[in-house]
Amino acid sequence: MGTKNNPGPYDCWNNAAPDEPRFALLGRDPHAHQAVRKWAFDRISAITRGEKPETDMLMVREAQECARQMEEYSINRQSLQPRRAAAPEEREYWDGKCRLDEWAIKYLPRDTGMIPRHPWLIPPLDEWAIVGMNHYHQHGARHLFVAMIHQDDGRCIQVEGPDTADLWAELRNKAMPSYC
Repeated sequence: MGTKNNPGPYDCWNNAAPDEPRFALLGRDPHAHQAVRKWAFDRISAITRGEKPETDMLMVREAQECARQMEEYSINRQSLQPRRAAAPEEREYWDGKCRLDEWAIKYLPRDTGMIPRHPWLIPPLDEWAIVGMNHYHQHGARHLFVAMIHQDDGRCIQVEGPDTADLWAELRNKAMPSYC
């Protein structure tokens, strides 16, 4: 994983042609990790189709690690911002950075249609990395596509459908060891 002071092996900044366009994403941008994960997902697809060499998987893994660190950096940076005090029933689920989603699962009725703030942090999804996520509208309804890869063994899972809490529950079920 590269930084300004310590460029990684796949750092493109110095490898770019003198007139080649480039764009930098920083960890402080709360959306940067999603863009990097989308790139990684697209590169995996190109490798699968034979359009890119399998050796690019090393670059994909670096990008996925970079996305994970960017997301963590962004969350930690947000935790430094002033926030409202936690309600008494929330305090047991407060980790100092963000409201943990177990609180939402425990206290939100299923029929509210509300989705936890960071559903990908709820076990077992916390062992998976998002490699693709896309919101779109179909017939006026918000839909979501999510693809994740297991951080240890590279297994992939995905779901697509209406953007509801049920979609995330389906993804959590697919992430269970017994599913794979």
